[in-house]
Amino acid sequence: MVIGLTGGIGAGKSLIRDFFENKFGAYCIDMDTLAKDILLYENAKTQIIKAFGKESYLPDGLPDRAYLAKEVFSDIDKRDKINSIIHPLVLSKVKELIAAYEKDHEYVVCESALPVEAKLKEYCDLIIFVNADKEVRRKRLKDSRGYSDEKIDSIFRSQKDTAFYKNYADYTLDNSKEPDDALINLRKILEKGVKSNG
Repeated sequence: MVIGLTGGIGAGKSLIRDFFENKFGAYCIDMDTLAKDILLYENAKTQIIKAFGKESYLPDGLPDRAYLAKEVFSDIDKRDKINSIIHPLVLSKVKELIAAYEKDHEYVVCESALPVEAKLKEYCDLIIFVNADKEVRRKRLKDSRGYSDEKIDSIFRSQKDTAFYKNYADYTLDNSKEPDDALINLRKILEKGVKSNG
């Protein structure tokens, strides 16, 4: 079974991914990390240099992430352009990984904070939205990443709201309390999900 895992920053997607790996032996794909790795692919490199100039890559061949971030941050057309290069390559790689690992694993988990862009509905049997109360998320981001309230508010504004995720996903997993509670909630969802997928 292929499971999509999504949710806003600080909700605890990585905890749920760890449960999948360590408790259920799942093969997990972090699509946001994969998107960063795609920048190293030759076919991505060629297209990005053509679109954003040779300054997009450092002399050692690694992407100049600061330059690219500055280029796309305030220009929606440029953001759409870089996404149109990266997302198809990510999608192709994800489908390749699913095909390679699905037969030997009960679950293959695809984690992405951008479910629409990641096209989770295209290849996932079910999608789980990991949710936590806003103040819980805020505290986690302050404690684990040292983010200020201003930075957290800015990130919250830039991400989809809870209603969007709930509507998009098949199940909502509450991760506002202790990890043990989240694990119980995950087990319940998997029981229901497996039954409904026959």
